[in-house]
Amino acid sequence: MSRRRTLERLFVYARPYRGRLLWAFVGMLIYGSGTAGLTILIKPIVDRTLPNKEQLGLMAGGIVGVYFLKGVGSYVSSYLMADVGQRVVMDLRNMLYRHILGQSAGFFAHRTTGQLMSRISNDVGQVQQAVSETAGDLARESISVVGLLAWMFYLDWRLALFCSCGAPLVVYPLLWLGHRVRRTTRRSQEALETLSHMSAEAFTGHRIVKAFATETHEADRFGRAGLGLFWTNMKVTAALSSLPPLMELLGGVGMAAALWYGSQQVDAGRMTEGAFFSFMASVLLMYGPLKKLSRVNANLQQATAASE
Repeated sequence: MSRRRTLERLFVYARPYRGRLLWAFVGMLIYGSGTAGLTILIKPIVDRTLPNKEQLGLMAGGIVGVYFLKGVGSYVSSYLMADVGQRVVMDLRNMLYRHILGQSAGFFAHRTTGQLMSRISNDVGQVQQAVSETAGDLARESISVVGLLAWMFYLDWRLALFCSCGAPLVVYPLLWLGHRVRRTTRRSQEALETLSHMSAEAFTGHRIVKAFATETHEADRFGRAGLGLFWTNMKVTAALSSLPPLMELLGGVGMAAALWYGSQQVDAGRMTEGAFFSFMASVLLMYGPLKKLSRVNANLQQATAASE
């Protein structure tokens, strides 16, 4: 099953809460507008307010107003997306529990208690992250990136196009990261199921364990399984930690190129200093959303692996 179909299945459970999702999207639009508004204010501040003291009060009030809008938008979208995520998890966990209870005796004979418990607790929690945190970050940061890009192209489309040329260089690492995280997440879930089964088996049969004095043997088994889970999780960590340095390097190259080209535009009189500073601020502010979007891609892969 493709990742797209799997994600579509996940978000079907959020359809009963479309109203909350709509208001959350409105909050995301407000947040993205506030982010772009900060860079828009830089141009008149540098061109008119700083040299001539024009509209000083208006610019100061505009800065406070923009940050207020960002705060309101962030709170509304985060709260409502978390609300939807919790409701989806509650519905999904109840449906899964009823589904498991309705299975035959053969079903329970071929699956351990730890596996079933892991499905209800751990795997469903991954779905909550996909529906609330991951989907919220994806929409909110995407809106911010689109707003910043639109302002950059408005200021100087040539410079914006030049800075955007490095975007394809980030796509391949993102795809590689997603596939690696998905594979290791599946193995991590299997290791968690094994740990849950071992602990449930030892705790329920504690009299047998003590009667045959196998405490050391059971502890060693649990330790080996825990070590396997540790190395699997470290593979996920290594994959997630490799992308930010690469993005920072590409971002640094883009900033240096923008500085070189933009300074020539200012010297030639084709761009004001305020427009140049506004453009550079947009590039700087764009790094945060892009970094979050890379994390979102990894989280979606983890949620996809949990739902399969």
